[in-house]
Amino acid sequence: MSICHILHFSPTGGVENVARLVGDAVAQTLGMEAVPCDLAAPHVSWPSFSAGDVILLAAPVYGGRIPGFLAERLEELRPLTNGRQIPAIALVVYGNRAFEDALLELADKATACGLLVMAGMSAVAEHSMCRSVAAGRPDAEDAAALRDFGRQAAEHLRAAPVSAPQLPGQRPYRQWQAMQIAPTASVACTACGLCASRCPAQAIDPAHPQTSDRERCILCMRCVKICPAHARALPAPVMAMLAEKLGPCLERRDAPALYL
Repeated sequence: MSICHILHFSPTGGVENVARLVGDAVAQTLGMEAVPCDLAAPHVSWPSFSAGDVILLAAPVYGGRIPGFLAERLEELRPLTNGRQIPAIALVVYGNRAFEDALLELADKATACGLLVMAGMSAVAEHSMCRSVAAGRPDAEDAAALRDFGRQAAEHLRAAPVSAPQLPGQRPYRQWQAMQIAPTASVACTACGLCASRCPAQAIDPAHPQTSDRERCILCMRCVKICPAHARALPAPVMAMLAEKLGPCLERRDAPALYL
């Protein structure tokens, strides 16, 4: 049986939730098996690709771009495609602010790695830093739309060859630089080491998990999300700044979009 490979970079789970909704619909429509792959794992177990497979490549949006760490990690995909143009769907997930150039960048990166991007999507999930923004999303309304988009995209792939989708965004991509901060732990930290073992960038020393290496940290917030003691957080002034900046995003509801 051919496979719909759901390649997702989802440190806090929102991207994976969206990708599973879309990927399962694609797989069901095309009569394929849906198989996920966690690109945020410290060491990725890349799948092998066969003729007839399709790929759903899903990424979060950081400052209107895809994470630089993910862009570098996708270089590992290039030799695995063996020069074949594997049909693909590019999907970006953002925290209800904007996705700007991220979808175009993801599609460009996928194309450079040997994928044939035939469709693009954007969707909203709970903001990874300010969780009151888009809280609870993707919700039931999102899920219905995303499943429908997955079916439409699958039918589009089945009708190949088709022209490349017209995706929003501009080249050169917008300039963005991550804040030079990192989550730290409170006295509630039990030094269990879970954060260190799951950090995509390996920015946390297992022997001293109370702090993170700012040079390596990509602010993906996985360590904050998975801490069983709820001991990790960004500094309070940073959270206050983010809450003020993202305040307008609380008052609107961005909808998923499909680009064919």
